Amino acid sequence: MRPFVIDCDTGRDDALTFWLAHGLDMPLVGAVVSYGNTSVSRVADNTARVLSLMGADDLPMLVGAAAPSRDHPLYQTFVKGRQAKAGNGLCDVVLPLPSRRVTNEESASADANAARLVTMARLHGPLEYFIIGPATNFASFAHVLGSEIQNVVTQVTMMGGKFGAFWSQDPTPDFNVACDPFAVRDVLASGVPMRFLPLNASWPITIALDEIEVLRPTHEIGSWARELMIAYCRSFAPEPIFRFHDPSVLLASRAPEAFRPMNLAVDVDPSSATFGQLREEEGGVPSAVYETTPESQEAFKRAILKALAFEGY
Repeated sequence: MRPFVIDCDTGRDDALTFWLAHGLDMPLVGAVVSYGNTSVSRVADNTARVLSLMGADDLPMLVGAAAPSRDHPLYQTFVKGRQAKAGNGLCDVVLPLPSRRVTNEESASADANAARLVTMARLHGPLEYFIIGPATNFASFAHVLGSEIQNVVTQVTMMGGKFGAFWSQDPTPDFNVACDPFAVRDVLASGVPMRFLPLNASWPITIALDEIEVLRPTHEIGSWARELMIAYCRSFAPEPIFRFHDPSVLLASRAPEAFRPMNLAVDVDPSSATFGQLREEEGGVPSAVYETTPESQEAFKRAILKALAFEGY
């Protein structure tokens, strides 16, 4: 696996994604944060706390977008509505203070953040880039760097999209795409190879509250992961189940053969009934979409719990 960056809006499963990368000794070289589950300032603070628990206080953290690339109806209703109910973004669990001090002044311009991304690529070689929140930051990088982005990032993999029955039964975009459909369009147009792990693939990767309550952590990270999952199931979830959406993106990257080629486009007409839909189109951008099986879903769950340091996995 190439050195990689995680672009996040750190909530519960974003936190687990960082800790999964740590537990699997993956070559994480940077974090990029934005609005999404909560405000960008809270996301920055949450991310700093998550990184500190894994001994990564010195990991570069770029504080990026505070809002989508342009205002739109889904942001005003769907996204802000969820933010209003999100508490501190981490199910109101308060992680220990980090060593690094995070202030609002740490947020940088798009040009400055793009320059820092280029510096990471010079240090480590061309990067893989994982988006587990809105696509706004990467779209900004692509705008600033133009075709140079293709030399900085070799592959983008995003948690996002709903296909088939998932869309038919609930014709609204998943949260990450809903944050900024225009940014998703721009990422597709960037020329960087693009892959998606859609809601279809991650939805069945779950653990129930009664299973979580009997987990036995063998490390501080496992203790906090257990607390986050329990808090979500008890106070924030519509049902007592925790879904491993974001961590699954990292595991999917290790099985490239399970990504199916598809030509994709996103509806960016705010007046359309399908605004924000990511869909297969003949004239769309060549991309790839991950498909899980019951066997891989169980394997993902076990791999995540093992990396989070739970006894018996």
